[in-house]
Amino acid sequence: MGLMSVAPQAGFLIGGLVGTIFGPTYGWRTLFLATGGLGIVVALLVYFFVKDVPRGKSEPEFAGLETFGKYTINRELAARLIRRPSLLLLSLQGFFGVFPWNVLSFWMFTYLEKERLFGPELIALWLVASLVTMILGIVVAGVLGDFLFKKTRKGRVILSAVTVYVGALLIYITFTTPLEATGSFLLWSVVTAFVIPMAGPNVVATVFDITEPETRSTGLSILRWFENVGSGFAPLIVGVLWYRVFGALGTASWVVCVSTWIVCGTIFAALFFRIDNDIERIRKLLAQRAESERKRDRSARA
Repeated sequence: MGLMSVAPQAGFLIGGLVGTIFGPTYGWRTLFLATGGLGIVVALLVYFFVKDVPRGKSEPEFAGLETFGKYTINRELAARLIRRPSLLLLSLQGFFGVFPWNVLSFWMFTYLEKERLFGPELIALWLVASLVTMILGIVVAGVLGDFLFKKTRKGRVILSAVTVYVGALLIYITFTTPLEATGSFLLWSVVTAFVIPMAGPNVVATVFDITEPETRSTGLSILRWFENVGSGFAPLIVGVLWYRVFGALGTASWVVCVSTWIVCGTIFAALFFRIDNDIERIRKLLAQRAESERKRDRSARA
């Protein structure tokens, strides 16, 4: 999931560079059509060359099985999924967890230009340095999540909790760096960019850990629904705090980012006490399915 999460960030980086280099010559409409057209090409490549496998086939419980039954979701299973405590906790943290990301994407360039007085060249330097470091952080997050999960099933949750707390602290430090300390601000921005994406791929992997293979797309959709609802509030709240309360965009931004990620860290702490039960239930279910498939194989050979 870390590697998958790298793709949008890499595309954002490359797209920004392409726009900066070729935009003045060809215009944004031409570049928009060209880059959008690449998406259609990739879609065709996926359609013709990427073959799907039965959901759950890659689970370790099914290793070595010659046949594999088809398992599908139904209304009853979907209703139980929505009521699953671990998934609800993950979705609730997703609602608050997207606040900083929407604040940063919606207001950051305005903040750099109006309060930090960055010119286009300095903004471009900040963007490239931050995105490259973020891509590295996402990959490291996936590796660390897998490593910790092998040590304990709570590993991904522990990593997510630690990184959102540390990320909140780093965001505070970055925004409160003196305006004249440009070098320090750039340094803290890079460090922050490395840490703040680390929870993302581990949250998605945890959704897959606690759901049946046939329900994982539905489980991920529930998480994304909460995230999309949350994403609509963050820029508005920052704007109101900027104009009506603090009078400074940077202050309004870090207050929203830090407060919401403290909430996320608290939710991850609650999830710590629940996650083992839901993962164990899924592993037992898959083991039972695998045993049924083995019995079917033996019967067929007999």
